Amino acid sequence: MTEEATWEEIVVLGCEGGQIEITGTRTDTGWVFDGVSYSLNLDEDNEEVVDVGGVRGRTNLEQVLPRRWFQLYPIWVHDEFVDWFRQRFEAESKALLQRGWEVFHESAWNSMLNSEQYREDIRENRRWLNER
Repeated sequence: MTEEATWEEIVVLGCEGGQIEITGTRTDTGWVFDGVSYSLNLDEDNEEVVDVGGVRGRTNLEQVLPRRWFQLYPIWVHDEFVDWFRQRFEAESKALLQRGWEVFHESAWNSMLNSEQYREDIRENRRWLNER
Protein backbone atom coordinates (compact mmCIF):
# COMPACT_ATOMS: atom_id res chain seq x y z
CA MET A 1 0.00 0.00 0.00
CA THR A 2 1.35 3.39 -0.93
CA GLU A 3 0.98 6.82 0.61
CA GLU A 4 -1.34 7.76 -2.29
CA ALA A 5 -3.95 5.24 -1.16
CA THR A 6 -7.47 6.64 -1.18
CA TRP A 7 -9.38 5.86 1.99
CA GLU A 8 -13.17 5.67 1.87
CA GLU A 9 -15.71 5.55 4.69
CA ILE A 10 -17.14 2.05 4.80
CA VAL A 11 -19.45 2.41 7.77
CA VAL A 12 -20.09 4.96 10.50
CA LEU A 13 -21.97 3.76 13.58
CA GLY A 14 -23.33 5.92 16.36
CA CYS A 15 -23.68 5.02 20.00
CA GLU A 16 -24.44 6.92 23.16
CA GLY A 17 -21.47 9.16 23.81
CA GLY A 18 -19.50 8.32 20.69
CA GLN A 19 -19.18 6.78 17.28
CA ILE A 20 -17.20 4.21 15.32
CA GLU A 21 -15.75 4.90 11.87
CA ILE A 22 -14.47 2.14 9.61
CA THR A 23 -12.49 3.24 6.57
CA GLY A 24 -11.09 1.14 3.77
CA THR A 25 -8.77 1.35 0.81
CA ARG A 26 -8.61 -0.86 -2.25
CA THR A 27 -5.41 -2.77 -2.92
CA ASP A 28 -4.37 -5.22 -5.62
CA THR A 29 -5.51 -8.07 -3.37
CA GLY A 30 -8.75 -6.56 -2.00
CA TRP A 31 -9.76 -4.11 0.71
CA VAL A 32 -7.74 -3.09 3.77
CA PHE A 33 -9.70 -1.64 6.72
CA ASP A 34 -8.97 0.65 9.63
CA GLY A 35 -11.35 1.32 12.50
CA VAL A 36 -11.45 4.21 14.94
CA SER A 37 -13.77 4.71 17.90
CA TYR A 38 -14.44 7.98 19.64
CA SER A 39 -16.18 8.22 22.99
CA LEU A 40 -16.97 11.15 25.21
CA ASN A 41 -16.47 10.57 28.92
CA LEU A 42 -16.19 12.63 32.08
CA ASP A 43 -13.03 12.67 34.15
CA GLU A 44 -12.87 12.88 37.96
CA ASP A 45 -13.47 16.66 37.77
CA ASN A 46 -16.54 16.21 35.53
CA GLU A 47 -14.61 17.61 32.57
CA GLU A 48 -15.30 16.13 29.15
CA VAL A 49 -12.59 13.82 27.82
CA VAL A 50 -12.54 12.24 24.36
CA ASP A 51 -11.15 8.71 24.26
CA VAL A 52 -9.90 7.41 20.91
CA GLY A 53 -9.10 3.80 20.08
CA GLY A 54 -8.51 1.92 16.89
CA VAL A 55 -7.50 -1.03 14.79
CA ARG A 56 -5.40 -0.73 11.62
CA GLY A 57 -4.59 -2.71 8.52
CA ARG A 58 -7.09 -5.58 8.64
CA THR A 59 -8.19 -7.39 5.48
CA ASN A 60 -11.36 -8.79 7.04
CA LEU A 61 -14.08 -6.23 7.80
CA GLU A 62 -15.37 -8.33 10.71
CA GLN A 63 -12.00 -7.89 12.45
CA VAL A 64 -12.52 -4.12 12.64
CA LEU A 65 -16.17 -3.99 13.63
CA PRO A 66 -17.19 -4.16 17.27
CA ARG A 67 -18.67 -7.52 18.28
CA ARG A 68 -22.26 -6.21 18.48
CA TRP A 69 -22.09 -3.62 15.68
CA PHE A 70 -25.66 -4.50 14.63
CA GLN A 71 -26.97 -3.03 17.89
CA LEU A 72 -25.48 0.40 17.08
CA TYR A 73 -27.13 3.17 15.06
CA PRO A 74 -26.16 3.28 11.35
CA ILE A 75 -25.04 6.75 10.26
CA TRP A 76 -23.50 5.73 6.94
CA VAL A 77 -22.86 2.55 4.91
CA HIS A 78 -20.74 2.57 1.75
CA ASP A 79 -22.78 1.54 -1.29
CA GLU A 80 -20.45 -1.38 -2.09
CA PHE A 81 -20.99 -2.84 1.39
CA VAL A 82 -24.77 -2.50 1.68
CA ASP A 83 -25.37 -6.15 0.73
CA TRP A 84 -22.66 -7.34 3.12
CA PHE A 85 -24.25 -5.45 6.02
CA ARG A 86 -27.81 -6.38 4.99
CA GLN A 87 -27.06 -10.13 5.02
CA ARG A 88 -25.34 -9.98 8.37
CA PHE A 89 -27.86 -7.62 9.96
CA GLU A 90 -30.75 -9.88 8.92
CA ALA A 91 -28.98 -12.95 10.33
CA GLU A 92 -28.09 -11.21 13.61
CA SER A 93 -31.61 -9.77 13.96
CA LYS A 94 -33.16 -13.18 13.44
CA ALA A 95 -30.87 -14.69 16.08
CA LEU A 96 -31.73 -11.93 18.57
CA LEU A 97 -35.47 -12.33 18.00
CA GLN A 98 -35.22 -16.12 18.45
CA ARG A 99 -33.68 -15.49 21.87
CA GLY A 100 -36.47 -13.04 22.70
CA TRP A 101 -34.13 -10.04 22.63
CA GLU A 102 -34.84 -6.62 21.17
CA VAL A 103 -33.32 -5.50 17.86
CA PHE A 104 -32.15 -1.93 18.44
CA HIS A 105 -32.42 0.65 15.64
CA GLU A 106 -34.13 -1.85 13.31
CA SER A 107 -36.00 0.80 11.32
CA ALA A 108 -32.82 2.87 10.85
CA TRP A 109 -30.93 -0.20 9.63
CA ASN A 110 -33.77 -1.16 7.29
CA SER A 111 -33.85 2.36 5.83
CA MET A 112 -30.06 2.46 5.41
CA LEU A 113 -29.81 -0.98 3.84
CA ASN A 114 -32.97 -1.09 1.73
CA SER A 115 -33.62 2.44 0.45
CA GLU A 116 -31.37 4.02 -2.18
CA GLN A 117 -33.28 7.29 -1.72
CA TYR A 118 -32.54 7.28 2.03
CA ARG A 119 -28.82 6.73 1.34
CA GLU A 120 -28.86 9.50 -1.29
CA ASP A 121 -30.45 11.89 1.21
CA ILE A 122 -27.78 10.99 3.78
CA ARG A 123 -25.07 11.44 1.13
CA GLU A 124 -26.39 14.94 0.30
CA ASN A 125 -26.54 15.92 3.98
CA ARG A 126 -22.98 14.70 4.51
CA ARG A 127 -21.74 16.68 1.48
CA TRP A 128 -23.45 19.79 2.80
CA LEU A 129 -21.87 19.34 6.25
CA ASN A 130 -18.41 18.75 4.77
CA GLU A 131 -18.64 21.98 2.76
CA ARG A 132 -19.27 24.06 5.88
